[in-house]
Amino acid sequence: KRVIALPGDKIKIINGVIFINNNEIYRKRLDDFIDTDFNVKNKRVRKYKEFFFNLEVDILDITDNGIADNTKEFVIPEDHFFVMGDNRDNSQDSRFINSVGFIPFENLVGKARFIFFSLENSRFLEFWKWPKAIRYNRIFKKIL
Repeated sequence: KRVIALPGDKIKIINGVIFINNNEIYRKRLDDFIDTDFNVKNKRVRKYKEFFFNLEVDILDITDNGIADNTKEFVIPEDHFFVMGDNRDNSQDSRFINSVGFIPFENLVGKARFIFFSLENSRFLEFWKWPKAIRYNRIFKKIL
């Protein structure tokens, strides 16, 4: 998950667009992501680039009006932060206040510095998919 709001911030999602402290997080539509998992059969997923202040983040958006595409306004409490997954419609994150909710600072153990291992359209334990799924160009890639 990605930390997107800090203590005192107000965050709300309207039609899949994030607003932090009443500022819209701009997103630009990119070419669709093609999911080539053999169980999915070349499913197209909308892909966007979100511009988080000084960061650019690629996100996926499977459907309009998903279960968490419209939220109430959350105010992040002291000593907590708000996280969201980049695959927005397939992510249990802080938008789900009864199951995940706000994350206590004490749960933050470090900052990601590099990508250790990367798979596309495969889970880690689905090792039989690895020959086609390993994204060699991402292994040990530095995260800025």
